[in-house]
Amino acid sequence: MKKPKSTAPNTFLERVVEREESRHAGRRKEIKQMRSALVMAEPTIRSLEAQGLRIATESNWLSTCDRVLIIELVAAAGFNNPKLYNALVDLGFKEVKRYEHASFATAHLKKSRLTLSVSIPPNYQYAPQQGAA
Repeated sequence: MKKPKSTAPNTFLERVVEREESRHAGRRKEIKQMRSALVMAEPTIRSLEAQGLRIATESNWLSTCDRVLIIELVAAAGFNNPKLYNALVDLGFKEVKRYEHASFATAHLKKSRLTLSVSIPPNYQYAPQQGAA
């Protein structure tokens, strides 16, 4: 027999645990919603990692900006990393939108149905990587 649901948490510990359980459930729901985009991104992520760019899994989220599913990528090397932008362009991604801010820019890069978002220095322009075709 199930335990009846108790009322609001009484102790600080109970409130902390309830908050974390709620946050975790929300994140799992978000991941479920972006499953198809994550599966679509897998070959690209593998290519980036083969080039030595590690994508930080804890810093990715799904955005519905402009009614497009966007996976925001942050390289383990940090925010504003032009190497990630260059690598995506070298993989055939095209920049479709850019938002310039004072200290960084956000570029949306698209290939087929997959749109990825990366942060780069303001006014950054693509610079071919050494050895890129």
